Amino acid sequence: MAARVWVLLASTTLLLSCARCPNPPVSSAGVTETPRYANSAASAAPATVKDRWKEGKNFDVISTLQRPVSAGGRVEVLEFFEYGCPACYAAEPMMVVWEQGMKPGYVTFLRVPVSWNAGMRAYARLYYTLHQLGREDLHGEVFDTIFRRRNFLYEDDNEGKTLALQLAFSAARGVSEESFRRAFNSPQVSDSIQHADELARRNGVVHTPTFVVDGRYRSDPSRLDRGMYEMLELLTALAERAHEERH
Repeated sequence: MAARVWVLLASTTLLLSCARCPNPPVSSAGVTETPRYANSAASAAPATVKDRWKEGKNFDVISTLQRPVSAGGRVEVLEFFEYGCPACYAAEPMMVVWEQGMKPGYVTFLRVPVSWNAGMRAYARLYYTLHQLGREDLHGEVFDTIFRRRNFLYEDDNEGKTLALQLAFSAARGVSEESFRRAFNSPQVSDSIQHADELARRNGVVHTPTFVVDGRYRSDPSRLDRGMYEMLELLTALAERAHEERH
């Protein structure tokens, strides 16, 4: 029950304070639709960082460079998120559009779950369990289950109930209980959570969603006049700058 109250309060607080982060529209069939603003953002004229955004106001330069060693000079863009975060849910359809249509070809885009408390850690384990199973396609379904269906896939202070909820979720989508349990308890998933914690610490991430470009630039929607609408353009511009710096 506490988990439900926490998510509902968080949803109410964010929606009252951040009108530019609406939930994505839902069709009559119950399927999340691509928002119109995502298409308009994808067609917007490209902008350079210096033309539109100010360091220290719209984005930070991370003082200790965390640039990944990427083969072929690829630029890495990280989204630090959390399944119980309403702003992350609102951002997800736009990030899908960016990943599939706006993202430069030299960019590697990765999602990184944060785990600053027990609930977040349970969600991080779910994320990496599905990743281990090759079921990244269920990422959006997890968000929808939590925010649209109010099935929070987590119960405070009850690991058994949390696991049962997550087993039921995955079973309904074709994942066997044996496969889920094996991945859920695997050292690979535990290592991924530990690595995600370290990435968040090294990149100075303190809330979600936060975006880090090439281990050098960090920003979040609250620092932009148009929130996530504008974030897509800033991510592209910062990726272009990082790519130029590499060459």
